Amino acid sequence: MASPIQNYAFINAKLRARLSKLLSPEFLAQMERAPSLPEAIELLKGGPYEPVVSTYNQTGDLKMSELALLRMEIGLLRDLERQVRERIRRLIVALEMSYDIGSLKDCLRLWFDKTVRRRDITDSMGYLLREKVCYDLSVDSILAAGGVEELVQILKKTPYAAIIAERADEMKSEQSLFPIEAALDQLYYRQLNQTIERLDRADVAVAKRIVGVEVDLLNVTWITRFKHFYNLPLERTMRLIIPHGRSIRRTTIETAYSSPDPEGAVATLVSAQHPAVRGLLSSREKYGTGRVILIEQILEEVMESEVRKSLAGYPFTVGIILAYFVLKRQEMRRMMTILNAKSYGITGERTGRKP
Repeated sequence: MASPIQNYAFINAKLRARLSKLLSPEFLAQMERAPSLPEAIELLKGGPYEPVVSTYNQTGDLKMSELALLRMEIGLLRDLERQVRERIRRLIVALEMSYDIGSLKDCLRLWFDKTVRRRDITDSMGYLLREKVCYDLSVDSILAAGGVEELVQILKKTPYAAIIAERADEMKSEQSLFPIEAALDQLYYRQLNQTIERLDRADVAVAKRIVGVEVDLLNVTWITRFKHFYNLPLERTMRLIIPHGRSIRRTTIETAYSSPDPEGAVATLVSAQHPAVRGLLSSREKYGTGRVILIEQILEEVMESEVRKSLAGYPFTVGIILAYFVLKRQEMRRMMTILNAKSYGITGERTGRKP
């Protein structure tokens, strides 16, 4: 069996070099201060995000630039996949599934608009990712499907077909894709957790800490929406949330559901477990944003803290790969948040971003 040093020495050096080139907070602030969208994009010229710049210059379409960025994200993982040993490669493939599911969700949303809501989707079809990530999704066939049975048949060689078949009645009764989308997220994290369990012991501990906070981030957003916007009973919520979180457990959800202020209850419980970021809660009025966003910011800081710990500790673990994946993905999302805000004339305060 290969030693941790044999597994990670090369990739550790390579990824640390890449991490040293992440966009600084000062650079992102400079993008926010740019007077216009074209000027904000121009700041990226000559750097790692050149495809975003060139796509925008060619099309003038920010959504096409976002599609170019998505292809970049997938390309980064594929590049890593070619440079690691088999056991670690399986983890990277498991991470790639999030993009496959994201692509499927985009297709299903357009299919739902066309089939159920009777909307014209012509203008949106060009923004779909058509390249294969994990499975052949047959994008055009999905969009042309006349009903659920046809969708299931198109996706029969993927694990997604069973989910669509199982949740079809809920989708029809609720007139929403949400039951299917929630089940797809559960599938992704279930398979990711199963892959993590097959790693070496030290890798399992590091990966579970980082992925657990990511699960918390998604669950805490859902809890407040389930309670306020959908008025779902606790039993239904428990079926929809994702297991394997680090801080958000059943007791957290029960407390939130029994409280007249669920966001406050979740915020208190999360900050109690992570006192280092408790100060963010007091900034609600200062930043003019809701506590849901603040809780997300808290958990993002917890995740970054876990990532930084993995980088500062013993270097030869899977932590370096997850650190790169998390930090690079967050950088890309923050960059696109700024660019979209520029496109719609939204200031930094209104986006909920921390100053």
